[in-house]
Amino acid sequence: MLSVAPALHQAIFDALDGDAALAAELGTGARIHSGRAPVQSPFPHLTFGMQPAAKWDTHDKDGAESVPSIEVWVREPSWLTANLLREHVDRILGQVDIDLTALGFAGTALSYYEAATYLEDPEENVRHIVLDYRYNILED
Repeated sequence: MLSVAPALHQAIFDALDGDAALAAELGTGARIHSGRAPVQSPFPHLTFGMQPAAKWDTHDKDGAESVPSIEVWVREPSWLTANLLREHVDRILGQVDIDLTALGFAGTALSYYEAATYLEDPEENVRHIVLDYRYNILED
């Protein structure tokens, strides 16, 4: 059951990395990072991580739940670009079809938006949005 997390992580990363509109907004070069961004990574960029999947059951169904976090990082005095990038991430994750049937799960992962946390460092002009999504996956 817990093997679903790496497959889900890769599917989400591929969806973000393969979106032309998001890439245009981020700029050239590697701007989506799994885990921490390199120290000198240019702004704006996204970082992406995921908690291990947690097993659940309802006595008649089994499944897993995973909560990926996508972090939007910009260096500018306003929230405009950060919010635009957030809209791209919301659109992409709302459209992505994550097929997990090869791992023995029932079809696709069902997702919903969980929370957004807005953080800033005014001295450095850094704006940072932490986006959490929740994925529930039914076992086949």
